[in-house]
Amino acid sequence: MENRERLIAAVGRLLAAQGSVTLSEVAAEAGVSRATAYRNFDSSDDAILAYIAAFLDEFEESTDSVDSLRDLCSVWGRLVADRGYALVHVRSTEGFLARLRRSDPVISRIDRVVRRVLAADAEFAVAEAAHDRAVFVWNALLDPRELLDLAEHANTTVEIAADAMTDVLYAALEHKRPALTDT
Repeated sequence: MENRERLIAAVGRLLAAQGSVTLSEVAAEAGVSRATAYRNFDSSDDAILAYIAAFLDEFEESTDSVDSLRDLCSVWGRLVADRGYALVHVRSTEGFLARLRRSDPVISRIDRVVRRVLAADAEFAVAEAAHDRAVFVWNALLDPRELLDLAEHANTTVEIAADAMTDVLYAALEHKRPALTDT
């Protein structure tokens, strides 16, 4: 494993365990020198962004051939089960739609994947004009913090929690609902 990959993996482990990281901690966790950490990242925020980017890379790669929301949510649930405890510590204080409107890079990547699947899902149709709201609902129901919380309190797995929220998502996105049309 290359140093950068080891550093990114260390970021995830540390975030999951303690909720924050310093580059010195990341270097120690990865078994590399502080100088190596600083050669790869300008700051701990930069390292966290790299961790998020690696998560999104895996999400995009894992959903390339997915054409249903159910399958998309299943992939998401598996990834959240693996990395969700780190992700809950890097949430933005800004709302999803505000971040979408300003083309936040993280939200934009998630948005592209979900919109592609919305357009391809043959089980139902969501009007293009309602895609912002549909992606918003997807984000709200499948937020890593909420999936982990549901799994813990329902005494189940994150994957099963994601499947349950997928059923709620399908009900919420039923194409005949006027609440999902932007006018």
